[in-house]
Amino acid sequence: MAPSRRPSPQDGAHVPEGRSAPAAPPAAHLPCCQSCGMPLEKPQDFGTNADASPNGDYCHYCFDQGSFTAPDVTMEGMLECCVQVMSAQGIMPAPEARKLMGGVLPKLARWAKP
Repeated sequence: MAPSRRPSPQDGAHVPEGRSAPAAPPAAHLPCCQSCGMPLEKPQDFGTNADASPNGDYCHYCFDQGSFTAPDVTMEGMLECCVQVMSAQGIMPAPEARKLMGGVLPKLARWAKP
């Protein structure tokens, strides 16, 4: 079985089993992925650097072995992917997820404008 990875617009944005949904900014004490907003709660949630060390900024769906898993995805593409994951997992209806993530994503490091 292939390892789960972050769905992307390039692959039809399917939702892998066991995927944690992106969320509203997680509780202040929890870090979140600076690409998709997923809470980084467990060691296995974190992406990895090129040297296989944990990356503290991105989840394993967005960042693996020192590179973004979908380097060409736009913020709009990430928004649609997050909305699909959240609605498919019953976290919230798509319109609510779109509104929520539309406010969250622009504040994350990958998408923030300098």
